[in-house]
Amino acid sequence: MTKAGLHVLASVSSTYPSGTEEMDLSARSNPICSRALVTWRKWVLSLILICVVSTSTVHVVSGIHESSSTNVDDQMIIACGGHKGFGQNLATEAGMLKSVVDKDKEPTLDERIIKSGMEGPVSLSILKKEYLLPVDRTFKMCHASTIVELEPAHFLVAYFGGTCEGCPDVAIYTQHLKNGIWTGPIQVDDELDVPLWNPVLFKMPNRQVLLFYKIGRDCKTWSGFLKRSWDNGETWSEREPLPPGILGPIKNKPLLTKDGHLLCGSSVESWKARGAWMEITTNSGYSWSKQGPIYVQDGSMNNVHHMGVIQPVPYMTATGDIRVLLRPNTIIGNISMASSTDGGYSWSKVVSVGLTNPNSGFDGVKLLDGRLLIVYNPISKRCSRGVLRVAISEDEGESWKDVLTLEKMPGAEFSYSAVIEASDGLVHTTYTYNRTQIKHVILDPRRIK
Repeated sequence: MTKAGLHVLASVSSTYPSGTEEMDLSARSNPICSRALVTWRKWVLSLILICVVSTSTVHVVSGIHESSSTNVDDQMIIACGGHKGFGQNLATEAGMLKSVVDKDKEPTLDERIIKSGMEGPVSLSILKKEYLLPVDRTFKMCHASTIVELEPAHFLVAYFGGTCEGCPDVAIYTQHLKNGIWTGPIQVDDELDVPLWNPVLFKMPNRQVLLFYKIGRDCKTWSGFLKRSWDNGETWSEREPLPPGILGPIKNKPLLTKDGHLLCGSSVESWKARGAWMEITTNSGYSWSKQGPIYVQDGSMNNVHHMGVIQPVPYMTATGDIRVLLRPNTIIGNISMASSTDGGYSWSKVVSVGLTNPNSGFDGVKLLDGRLLIVYNPISKRCSRGVLRVAISEDEGESWKDVLTLEKMPGAEFSYSAVIEASDGLVHTTYTYNRTQIKHVILDPRRIK
């Protein structure tokens, strides 16, 4: 929406306020007239809003297949006058409104994406959707976000960004969400002519914030590093190399046990062999042990071997066992699970949990009510990341049911979710949106049955 459009809308709003405060005496004395006047004013406001949106010089909703120098996400942000959370939510609402006005036209990509996440009564669990990145950022691509709650109503997100994944200019960036407003991207670390990868944030009980990430030409040659912050991510320590062979949490947040052990799900992707490990530190990353491997063994899962599982999502069961959900390769094709009864030091065979996955990263969280919630790509077709769903398990991951579709559009990419439950019981997830944005969605799990 243009500034002029917003000004007109504000002017009309002040001239025709909702409610009955400015009604004349005849309207106050006549209930029928009162209701009619209120209805008429709301109708005028709606008509003006439709006209403003329809005639805006910037397309609020624009399909990805349209030729434009500005991507869809940037257009939505520009249309609402800047990089504020309320503006991006307004963009979504305006796009939905415009889709109603243009109902006889073929729906654009984003109109269909918005609609796909708002169907059915369970969609009431979606409290907020917004984009993080401003228009004037210095990088085109972003991926692999991570999120942590620092204080109530204060969150920190990190991701890698650059020209493209694996390009030598890829660096680690962070953004704060405080009282509903996102700060701009801040570069935390980079390396000359070498890309950075997969940041993971975690806040320790002593208020220390840990930032793990990788540096290297690719996932077969990268090394693990760590930075620390004592002021909620405002400043960071110098880069610390992790011991040789230790990579830290490879994509998903660690699990802190009651005895203070930080269990970091790690994994290795090498020639014809992929497998997961549990890297454990008892002193916030100053010393480490490595347990595993967690892998697909001969005779299990239809005799598929060569390991094949990576990026563990660790959680604790009600009985105190540690379990991990695992990203499968394309041969396995199903999210997998392994268990440990001794705090993560030894592991069972890997078994399938029955959720299809196209070799795409996902994350989940054990809710305070005992259920498990994951955000994942469910299509089995190789590299298909055009559908993003929420699934729930009520039996510690043994069985699952899909409860909500967040995104849906073949050919697009919505992937690499990060999921946490905040102190107020709401679920926050961030994920890659077509490699040009990081999207933030807030869910109320109490509304998901």
